[in-house]
Amino acid sequence: MVTKVIYARLYNLGNYENERLEVEVTVEGDGEVAVAEAWAGACQAVEDQHVALETARAEAVRRQREEYERKRQEAAAKAVATTRRGAASDDLDF
Repeated sequence: MVTKVIYARLYNLGNYENERLEVEVTVEGDGEVAVAEAWAGACQAVEDQHVALETARAEAVRRQREEYERKRQEAAAKAVATTRRGAASDDLDF
């Protein structure tokens, strides 16, 4: 009699990185139907976790891009202000 199901999946994230997710589910009941339900639940749990992690990674990239753009705009504003004051090109950061 099957008492637990273990499901694992390896996701390729690119850039030579992988993510392995695994879940262990206890089979409640007897028979093939109970095992199939446990298996389906395990597969869904792994997929849901993968989606959540992908969303978190995408959000982190978005925040990094926004921060980069903010710093770039600040540097441009500083360059314009410095140039308007008549500073030499040696005073600029770039």
